Amino acid sequence: MRCFLAIDLDERTRGDIAAIAEALQEDFPKLRWVKPDTYHITLRYLGEISEEQVSAIQDSIKIPTHTFTLHFTNTGAFPNARRPSVLWIGTDALPQLLACRETCETAARDIGLEPDTKPFHPHITLARARKNQRLGDVSSTLEQVSLDALDEFRADRVSLFKSTLTGNGPVYDIIAEFPL
Repeated sequence: MRCFLAIDLDERTRGDIAAIAEALQEDFPKLRWVKPDTYHITLRYLGEISEEQVSAIQDSIKIPTHTFTLHFTNTGAFPNARRPSVLWIGTDALPQLLACRETCETAARDIGLEPDTKPFHPHITLARARKNQRLGDVSSTLEQVSLDALDEFRADRVSLFKSTLTGNGPVYDIIAEFPL
């Protein structure tokens, strides 16, 4: 099954982020916008893993930190604002968040997955470009986005999600939760 480890967001935070995304949709109507009920901060994408690997993850993860507060700090694009394929809202890379990320990375390696060598940029994905879609430079638009309406968010658990791809976008189901 296709899985990932992430910090789930509460309904209030999802709603606040959705309002920002809705305003951006006017500037980028052809993007594929992420449904607010699927907003999350990915800590480690696992990909296709077996039931045995899911069980091993559930047995091995012990999060080494307490609850912590995240602040939404900026907007951005991957790979960059000049050639964007993903628009996002970023958060602080707090030591507690990095400890959660490292715990998830260790668990992934322990079940036989290759190390994730990409730099970790904690974020919530807002939208994705369609294949071969060219947006041009979005930096000026993203610089104008105000995050003042976003309150801080209290992270209190890491969740193991199962991701099912459908014609209407992915469906995420929580398989397990690991309290902080």
